[in-house]
Amino acid sequence: MNRLSKKMLAMALMLGAGDIAFAADLLSIYRDAQVSDATYAGAKAQYIGAQEKLPQARALLLPNVNFGAGAHYNDVNSRYTTPAFPSGQADFYDYNYGVNVTQPLYRRQNNATF
Repeated sequence: MNRLSKKMLAMALMLGAGDIAFAADLLSIYRDAQVSDATYAGAKAQYIGAQEKLPQARALLLPNVNFGAGAHYNDVNSRYTTPAFPSGQADFYDYNYGVNVTQPLYRRQNNATF
């Protein structure tokens, strides 16, 4: 290779390397803009919120199940003056459990939302 073609090759490589560095800078600028741009962040949050509306609307059509339980300690001291009822003292526990299931048959607004 002669001297002129070596210089031309070196210049072409420099120009090509400059384009690659510039593209990397544009990519980093784009990524930085995605992180710090309020409009982009707002649109992304609105999209994620809209994706969650379908499961929420479907949940309104499903049954609602509630479970409750309780335990109570009772200490009763009673004194009656009549002989018909015995006086005395009693200690006992009281337990209760319950399940409540509700299923709306038809709610127009929930069907329209879904």
